[in-house]
Amino acid sequence: MTQFGNRNPGVFDLKVYGNISKVHTPEQMRERDLLQSVATDDDFRRHTAEYNARVRWCIDQGPEYWPAHENKHRAPGDDTNFIFKIPPWHADGSVNPLGVPDNRFVEPVLPGFELPIEYDSKTGWNCHKCQEWISLPPRKFEGGVEPDDWWWCLTCRKNKPKLTARQKKFQAEVARIRDIRGLINTGCD
Repeated sequence: MTQFGNRNPGVFDLKVYGNISKVHTPEQMRERDLLQSVATDDDFRRHTAEYNARVRWCIDQGPEYWPAHENKHRAPGDDTNFIFKIPPWHADGSVNPLGVPDNRFVEPVLPGFELPIEYDSKTGWNCHKCQEWISLPPRKFEGGVEPDDWWWCLTCRKNKPKLTARQKKFQAEVARIRDIRGLINTGCD
């Protein structure tokens, strides 16, 4: 059996990033995976909170530490709060794969970065075909004649039967024909 191996480890990082990053052995990564398998939701929350606290610290320090996500390795903190008890970056700020956990849940938005969303459960409209409630704010069609399926839900739009070439040709002819009633002047006015 042929064994494949990287004869030049670090060449990619040297070419792309300009430096050779530390390469971890498969055994080290396997140990990290085993630690991850026993991690609890509380461990993930603590990890995320520590990460966010360091980014927030960089933001609060001012322009010298901006962009914050690129300078978080310079922020003080307690490394034992991370899942694997080591930070997910090296001292120079490069990523440390041994400290990066897989995502278990969506990370919370940092305080002060929330978007002002005014949610109203009564905002929406009914599909004009199946009458299903669509909880999105209604929008007017812009740019010409409103299509027949504009007020249809996504399911109805997907299941809309396709027009044959003959039907498309007929619709194009109808669009070209002007209403002759407006052109007739009977003189009876």
